[in-house]
Amino acid sequence: MKLEVYFDGLCRVCSREIEYYRKKEVQGQIRWVDITAPEFSASNEGLDPLEIQKVMHVRDSEGRLHTGVAA
Repeated sequence: MKLEVYFDGLCRVCSREIEYYRKKEVQGQIRWVDITAPEFSASNEGLDPLEIQKVMHVRDSEGRLHTGVAA
């Protein structure tokens, strides 16, 4: 199962939480995507550039997008 987790790398709280989960997830089944990275494009990922800044987004292995608490 491959998940894509989108996070705000400039947010200290978000980054700390993601770092915690990165250490726990050692099988490489999660693609961690920093939405503040210069190479990131919400449009290229099929995401709304404004909405991705507001709530958590996770794409599951079947391509379904989960947001907010469901993510």
